[in-house]
Amino acid sequence: TPAVGKDLSASPALEAISAPTIPPSNWPKMQEYELRSKNTPPPMVAEVPQPPSLDVKELDCMTKAMYFEARGEKPVGQYAVGYVVLNRTADARFPDTVCGVIHQGEHRNGKPVLNRCQFSFHCDGRPDHMKPAIYEQMKHLAQLVMRKEVANPIGKALYFHATHVVVNHKRQVVDRKRIGNHVFYAFAEPAKPKQKMKVG
Repeated sequence: TPAVGKDLSASPALEAISAPTIPPSNWPKMQEYELRSKNTPPPMVAEVPQPPSLDVKELDCMTKAMYFEARGEKPVGQYAVGYVVLNRTADARFPDTVCGVIHQGEHRNGKPVLNRCQFSFHCDGRPDHMKPAIYEQMKHLAQLVMRKEVANPIGKALYFHATHVVVNHKRQVVDRKRIGNHVFYAFAEPAKPKQKMKVG
């Protein structure tokens, strides 16, 4: 025990005594684990499936139809117009494509006859111009419909008209629904599904 008041600063420096390093009992296993960890590739990250690509022209036709036929409606009203188009593409009484359905009607010299087509915006004589921002918004809604990522609000309806239009139907109407300012419906006769081509 050092004497009281003794100056230790002049004494030789004391060396720290360190205990010898003793490897742990599982040292070989730890080395094996570290080596295996270095050589193990990183875990695979599952790729998110991309939605199917859509034909640019078909998407453009659907975008314009949903906008000009249901402009000012809530999205569900615009979806309804889009599903009328899809329902028609699946029916043998109508063209096979989205653009074919929308452009169906009388044409002269490659242009639609005024007010003689299935979708009035296509033959009303007015330009079908949309502001870029509005076009992009509507294109997104059209993509949802064409990929069937939103619910079909009209069932099997093949026709629609504005609520202020009075139509005297001679045939029985079914699947009648009012959405916004339009009435959607089909007739009682059964749909004619398109026949699938036989392969092989």
